[in-house]
Amino acid sequence: MLKTAGIVARFDKRKALKLVEDTAEYLTKKGLKVYIEETLRGKLKKNWDFLPLESMKTDFIITIGGDGTILRTCVAIPKPEPPILA
Repeated sequence: MLKTAGIVARFDKRKALKLVEDTAEYLTKKGLKVYIEETLRGKLKKNWDFLPLESMKTDFIITIGGDGTILRTCVAIPKPEPPILA
């Protein structure tokens, strides 16, 4: 059973930030504990739980952005890597 989710996103795109909030709300309503990458602190409307990418030990991670966001996530997340949804 999945219990935790991580969200990593571009912080310089308004659409990406909106999608982060919408995705986090949806996952929270489904009963998951959501952690958002630390670099997004102060850029979102709601006060979520934030973690540095290097400490994000979650059941899966959702990336919102492009190839660079995916690559940055793959390099930085702790091993063993959780599934990444892009």
